[in-house]
Amino acid sequence: MVLEVALQAFLIGAAFGLAGGWYIARVSHRRDPVQGGLLAQLFHVLGASAFISSLPGTLAALLLGGGLFTAVPLAFSFLGLSLLFLLIYSIFEAPARRDMAAEDEAWTAEKARTSGL
Repeated sequence: MVLEVALQAFLIGAAFGLAGGWYIARVSHRRDPVQGGLLAQLFHVLGASAFISSLPGTLAALLLGGGLFTAVPLAFSFLGLSLLFLLIYSIFEAPARRDMAAEDEAWTAEKARTSGL
């Protein structure tokens, strides 16, 4: 019974999380685009989705009668998944950001030399 409630709560949380996480990731990409490629974008969306899933999943577990012994581990599971996905995202994103920063520094140094100031 408890496992059944936990699975239903997980699926409800995941459904809300995928919709909300997709939206949050899109808004985030508009503000600060992901530079690490397709895998970085995928893990960014998955991380946002898992983070968003924690509240609906926890509430669903409580409302379905799972109690705190089902809801709390489920919430920490979603948060742990989010941490894992965002860590993997950072592995793909960090080298791309580092390369962009190196290009920006070289460009400003070149600009400074040719500006005549």
